[in-house]
Amino acid sequence: MKSILYYDSLKNERFSLEKNYFAPYQDITHKILRVYNKVPTSEIWNEEGLNTTLRQIEVYHEMGLIAHSEITLQLYQCVLEVIDHLEKMAENGKKSMFGHAPTEDSAEYRLYLNEIVLGDNTFMAEIGETKITYLNHSVLYFVGSIDQKFNEGMFRNLDNLMKKSTLISGTGEKERKQFFNKLRKKVQAKIAMVEVEK
Repeated sequence: MKSILYYDSLKNERFSLEKNYFAPYQDITHKILRVYNKVPTSEIWNEEGLNTTLRQIEVYHEMGLIAHSEITLQLYQCVLEVIDHLEKMAENGKKSMFGHAPTEDSAEYRLYLNEIVLGDNTFMAEIGETKITYLNHSVLYFVGSIDQKFNEGMFRNLDNLMKKSTLISGTGEKERKQFFNKLRKKVQAKIAMVEVEK
């Protein structure tokens, strides 16, 4: 809202946990998550996927746009909690609400690790016979296409990418643990940097 959407009202604001701009959207957010948790999903990750989030926190901290170092540390702690939750979903091979175990409604969650290809936030969906590809543009937005030939090519590429990746959900415990431990180490290194400054 401040850096990408340029909300004028936030121009001189510093980030604070006390100001919850998203409180009015809490109910709809939970509804979306409940529906999302019922949709089977395959995701392809690598270590780089976390870097953008960590960099955003770090830059805001360095620019003094986060009110206090303690808030920066809390944000990094929240990132660690998200990593823990993703690891639990990968271990179970099932989706779940944050901080909860899967339910009988929980959909399959397939997590692949690909250490070569960097992600681009493209996502694809199949609704019955219809395939849809959503391409990221302008950081926050997506453009969707239901063009049959385009989607057949995109789905072939995705299928090929998954074949060249390692499935770490439900199986591949060693690779899964290594991957999530690497993510945690990245966050812990950022925490250590902030603690040294204090």
